[in-house]
Amino acid sequence: MTIKLKLKLKLELASGQSLKGAPLELLAKGVAIARGVVDEHG
Repeated sequence: MTIKLKLKLKLELASGQSLKGAPLELLAKGVAIARGVVDEHG
């Protein structure tokens, strides 16, 4: 069974530095259930 989930987040650092390429994980009960990378749009 495959479930597709699309999340749209706006991530910004107070310093103004880019988060492009930063790894992201979606956790459920402490276990990574999805992984992604910040794109050029943050």
